[in-house]
Amino acid sequence: MQRFTRWLLRWHGLPVVALLVFISLPVVLFARASSDSGGGASIPQLVVVGLLGVAVLVLVIRLAAMLAGVDPDAAVIAAGLTAAPDQQRLLTRWLQRTRWARNVGGVAGLVWWVFGTSLQGDVLLYGVGGVAIGSVAAQLHHVTRPSGTRTARLDRRTVADYLPPGWRRRMIATAALAAALAVAGLVLDDSGSAAPWGGAALVALGACHVVQRRVAGRPRPALATGLELADDLARQLAIDRGLAQPATYFALALIAHGASELEPSLGGWATLISVGAWLYALSAWWRNRRLGLDAVLDRPLPAPAPV
Repeated sequence: MQRFTRWLLRWHGLPVVALLVFISLPVVLFARASSDSGGGASIPQLVVVGLLGVAVLVLVIRLAAMLAGVDPDAAVIAAGLTAAPDQQRLLTRWLQRTRWARNVGGVAGLVWWVFGTSLQGDVLLYGVGGVAIGSVAAQLHHVTRPSGTRTARLDRRTVADYLPPGWRRRMIATAALAAALAVAGLVLDDSGSAAPWGGAALVALGACHVVQRRVAGRPRPALATGLELADDLARQLAIDRGLAQPATYFALALIAHGASELEPSLGGWATLISVGAWLYALSAWWRNRRLGLDAVLDRPLPAPAPV
């Protein structure tokens, strides 16, 4: 039973199950209508109802385990990133906390779309927005400081020490695009509906950078060399995969909505920018899902050099 539970939690076929639910729902409704009219449900319809029940059960189990913070992959990924047991324990705790916060944020975004907006607006925007907010919240975690005398290293660490140049350029380019959208919204859009989207994208990127600086410059107590390596790796993962990537694709989703507001003024160019920003945002989200570390389960990645 324990092996089945671990397999169920690690299984990545959840989208297939969700698709099965949506496909089966019309059949179930038809079967219920036939039953109410006195015709009764046929055996194939009953089979579909049974499969739908199993699919819903799987969805409920996965969702409950995810919200409860059950993450059997965290320890496996930590073992793939580093070999020392003490480093693995540090990274496992960080991975569990961060991935749980992202999951809760994403689910909260979807719940808000359902109950807060009555299924109005863009569900994907609320979903990726929730993931981005959850990612930021995970990095604001405070560890209780022990009492007594403490020693700390005086190394000066910056965001540039941990953020890859490619994602630094993407963040800058996205911020420039958001600023251009805000200006274009003020100049070209008589209704002014496009400018707030650009402003919101700038706020998202700015908040991300503030938290990145906090993570990079967070005081670090004097640690053994092995734990310093694990701490540096956790900071790198937080600044890059945990902050830069979610903030960028969330900002691009906001930009896509703002660009669509400029269609009366820019025509096809606005549509092209909107579609392109959304496609890139969805692509970045797909690569960053589950922190983008599932590849470690099959192909361990080398730990970075100490900063």
